[in-house]
Amino acid sequence: MNFKGYSGCKLKLIEDEQKNYVKKLSVSKDYNSRLESQCLKQSAVFLNGFNKCNIYDSGFQDGLFYFTMEYVQGKTLAEKMFDINLYEIEFFTYKLLLHATNYEKINFGADSIFQAKIEDLQKKLFNRVKLNEIFNILKNFSWQYVIHSKCHGDLTLENIIVSGEKLTPIDFLDSFYDSWMIDAAKILQDVDVMWSYRHILPNSNLLVRLTIMRDFIVQKIRHMFMGDKMIETVYMILLLNLIRIFPYVKDSFTENFLSVKIPYIVDKIKNHKWED
Repeated sequence: MNFKGYSGCKLKLIEDEQKNYVKKLSVSKDYNSRLESQCLKQSAVFLNGFNKCNIYDSGFQDGLFYFTMEYVQGKTLAEKMFDINLYEIEFFTYKLLLHATNYEKINFGADSIFQAKIEDLQKKLFNRVKLNEIFNILKNFSWQYVIHSKCHGDLTLENIIVSGEKLTPIDFLDSFYDSWMIDAAKILQDVDVMWSYRHILPNSNLLVRLTIMRDFIVQKIRHMFMGDKMIETVYMILLLNLIRIFPYVKDSFTENFLSVKIPYIVDKIKNHKWED
């Protein structure tokens, strides 16, 4: 069975007598290094609370990088949210944040890394005057509270496979900075901003489930050491994530989606609405 991932990479389900597995083939030679990094990270990183999707082998086919991995039967957490119950929401939220790491000291090195990323992004988006206010917010924030830890890099609900009570992350991504807070921001990008559901009209039941998961996540982070500062930082990372989408936007729908959601997140940050 052949299908295609969001990046354009080819995915093939290979059925074997002993086991089924998935082969992922790069979309182009330019994408090889990115897919190779994904393979290495998925193989090396184990996140508490998650099952591991094992890598079997890797190599090149006609100049394109590929790797084969375990086939995990189930549905994505994005799909599961349509019929999830309250117990499962709380249980999965607990597992999603198991790899979160408390910290006892400020990480001054994080601030310079984030500031460099913001500066580089502003250069790429120099012609978008309307984003200047957002860039000022990002540049004036102190990023030293972003703890360095293990990180998936793109932990959206679409990149988590649910099998019973097991959660298996797929499609790992190299990040300019590794932190569980980046993963938390990606989850909030779905349960608060509804990024994975942007092409559908969510019904009231789905909206309630997403809101409950969002509130569970916010509550759990706020109960950590320096929790209010941590949840503020996570929402700032979410704001940065949304701005980072702009260089790849090619359609008016996504442009309009971001133009609505970015002010929504800015308002939450300015007014600390997670305290409600």
